[in-house]
Amino acid sequence: MIQLIFKHKELEYLYRDEDYRHRKMSYEIQRSYVKKCRYLEHMNSIQELYDLKSLHYEKYKAYHSIRINQQWRIVFDVDNVGKITVIEIIDVNNHYQPNF
Repeated sequence: MIQLIFKHKELEYLYRDEDYRHRKMSYEIQRSYVKKCRYLEHMNSIQELYDLKSLHYEKYKAYHSIRINQQWRIVFDVDNVGKITVIEIIDVNNHYQPNF
């Protein structure tokens, strides 16, 4: 299993506290975010993302991303030990010009 680390506390609350609700994010997006984070956490290696085509995994120079839905993506970093740091959730419209 891979260890998830969150850059922002709010992203961690969304994942770990099922009663936490983000005021600007719909319940469906939050639920899908949690589901995708579980995928990340239960993988044995980052290579497994290539096999899950529905996640639309992409790798940039320094960051990686998977889709939450048609509009939103989770952006994350992977270190040499295999720990994943969830950095942010971005709008797909800004996907090719990330704001991180």
